[in-house]
Amino acid sequence: SKFDLYLEMFVMPDSLYGALEYATDLFERTTIERLLSSYATLLEGIVADPERRVSELALLSTDERRQIVVERNATAADYASDKCVHELFAAQAAKTPDAVAVTHDDGQLNYGELDRRSNQLAHYLRTLGVRRETVVGLCMERSLDLVVGLLGIFKAGGAYLPLDPNYPPQRLAYMVEDAKASVLLTQSTLAGVLPDYNGKIVRLDADGAEIEAQPETQLASGVRPDNLAYVIYTSGSTGRPKGVMGQHRGIVNRVAAQQDIAPLSEVDRCAQKTSIGFVDSIFELIGPLLCGSQLTIAGEEAAKSPDELVSLLEWARITRLVSVPSLAAAMLAVPRADRRLDMLRSWTLSGEALSGDLLEQLSSALPSCRFVNLYGSTEVAADATCHLAEGGEGRSVPIGSPIANVQAYVLDGNLEPVPVGVAGELHIGGAGLARGYVGRAGMTAERFIPNPFGEGGRLYRTGDLGRQLPEGGIAYAGRRDHQVKIRGFRIELGEVEAALLAHVDVRQAVVVVREDAPGEKRLVGYMVGDADSAVLREHVKQYVPDYMVPSVFVQLDELPLTPSGKIDRLALPAPAEGLRHEEVGRALPLTTVEELLAGIWAEVLQVERVGLNDDFFELGGHSLVAARITARVRDSFGIELPVRALLEATTVARLAERLEQALREEHGSPLPALVAQAHTGALPLSFAQERLWFLEQLEELGGAYHLPLRFRLEGELDLAALGRTFDELIRRHGSLRTRFEMHDSGPMQVIEPDAPFRLAVTDLSMLDASEQSREIERISQDELRRPFDL
Repeated sequence: SKFDLYLEMFVMPDSLYGALEYATDLFERTTIERLLSSYATLLEGIVADPERRVSELALLSTDERRQIVVERNATAADYASDKCVHELFAAQAAKTPDAVAVTHDDGQLNYGELDRRSNQLAHYLRTLGVRRETVVGLCMERSLDLVVGLLGIFKAGGAYLPLDPNYPPQRLAYMVEDAKASVLLTQSTLAGVLPDYNGKIVRLDADGAEIEAQPETQLASGVRPDNLAYVIYTSGSTGRPKGVMGQHRGIVNRVAAQQDIAPLSEVDRCAQKTSIGFVDSIFELIGPLLCGSQLTIAGEEAAKSPDELVSLLEWARITRLVSVPSLAAAMLAVPRADRRLDMLRSWTLSGEALSGDLLEQLSSALPSCRFVNLYGSTEVAADATCHLAEGGEGRSVPIGSPIANVQAYVLDGNLEPVPVGVAGELHIGGAGLARGYVGRAGMTAERFIPNPFGEGGRLYRTGDLGRQLPEGGIAYAGRRDHQVKIRGFRIELGEVEAALLAHVDVRQAVVVVREDAPGEKRLVGYMVGDADSAVLREHVKQYVPDYMVPSVFVQLDELPLTPSGKIDRLALPAPAEGLRHEEVGRALPLTTVEELLAGIWAEVLQVERVGLNDDFFELGGHSLVAARITARVRDSFGIELPVRALLEATTVARLAERLEQALREEHGSPLPALVAQAHTGALPLSFAQERLWFLEQLEELGGAYHLPLRFRLEGELDLAALGRTFDELIRRHGSLRTRFEMHDSGPMQVIEPDAPFRLAVTDLSMLDASEQSREIERISQDELRRPFDL
């Protein structure tokens, strides 16, 4: 028999002889040659050391190993390795003091003003004891003060701890305590969201007079490149978030590497819209300011809404953008996005896998824009590898090669490099590595290991899988654990499970990511217990941010187990199959607008049904889903509904009111009147009908447009009522009166006029059970062999 891959080995008197046969439509010749080379190297290793374990034997020849380990990681490049972030900013401010540095709804600051204000804040923080390695909490709304605060902390010598005001108070309190923040920098407007804190609190607005009394001169901080720059908390598998300690060296190298990839200049306009709680915000904020570019801080609306963001980018004439691919896809769905974003010259995509299809859509919509695919994490100063994406990449776009002064290795379990094309765990080394995790020496030692390929240094074990590509670069191949990314958010499922298990009525819980529709990832929580889904959702929100709250909760009698007794995640049912809690007494849509809206919500949110008062966010909605819903509303109603409307009117009932008002203003009525169209004679086939017609030719269905249905009714049968039911169904649905005809121009559809349905009745009550079954089967087969006669 023939196999896709077939190896024959023959034992000769003093040697082995082999032949490999392969399917040329599945494998390239170069792939087979690499496979044979690795096999030959393995055999040589066995001969040289027969007692050695097979897992410890090399698969790479000396030349191949040198190419993968050394040549592909020859990334050494000059950069300001003796400087810190604030020193480079001060140099840029001295160079272009009058150039606009940062803009926001509340005004703008030029480089000189930003430098002086951050100097004053640094002096004030110094009076509060901020020195090198001092952690300062930064809890700020999106504003000019956010940038002043960040630079002021750096200039005082401290490291910033980003505290997103939208996080649960309990999570914020844990982060402040765990990081041992001695000062909290904030604004008076956020007093209600700050955790209980006994340390020093600085309010940039309320304490403005004292801060402005400080000197405007530079402060000698004494900070070195290996000192702490930030403590950013990421989701933790143990149920608690973990703080990553990043250094100035990593940020400075990342900005310098960008100048080799897609240089920033003083003519560029950049946008900042990522929460400061995520490492991507570092480059969004710091990169432009170290290169003399103009930075626009997006407001809360633009940061959450794709269409508001497109409007901001268009108004501010933004030339450089950083986003996750899922946000890019949502922005493309905004009306006229291609024309409104034609000023973009560079779009950096990171945070999640970039598909070839999305890259093609972006390249087609914005042919003058350059797209860069980056890979990294908080532990490696945001980014470690880079690929200049140019289309034609296939299903998945490579994550590319290591950036300047960074190394990327794909290793097996023995920390040996794997051959080209073979999956292994990605390990990152070089200038971008963080110091480790706050207060977790064991985890730091486990994830930051000695570098076996260099003199000293460490490697970060990412947990991500990758493959070396023949032409160079690396392809992303998934995860080796339960960490996931949804819309660019890094989520440890164990932390969400711990939040669920903290509820008194939950006995067991497991959280998974499901992709029941292509490209639509969502968190689903499965639990054994008696808690209501609405109660669970509010409970989990006390522990984790909104993006970590499951969109669906499924109640099970027990969790499926593998033969070894572990939870069988692959056997968990789809949400519709579980005993999902539904709102008791759910109000159903009444008007046409409400019914259409509920249908759109159900389809996009992937739920069985939506009631009038079901909340968009409780159903798993977020801003990117909102963008898809508004696009569907535009297609269905011909009305441009901003995403903001859905984020404010979060139920079908409230959104329907807004939509009906817009329809009245546009058409003078809640819905434009439908005009009945007469369908007579032969008509062209729709796309779906073409498929049915094609199947008919294959299956010889005898001209039937619809197959007869077989179903069972129990109870007393009113034949007259049943006949009237079929009559009404056929009258209302022209598809039930449609048949195909072949014409000179091809197959056509013909809709028969309305006529009474002839209901054939066969009484089987005189037959026993086995005879009834045989007769039913015979009648059914007869019906299948002849056209469906109306």
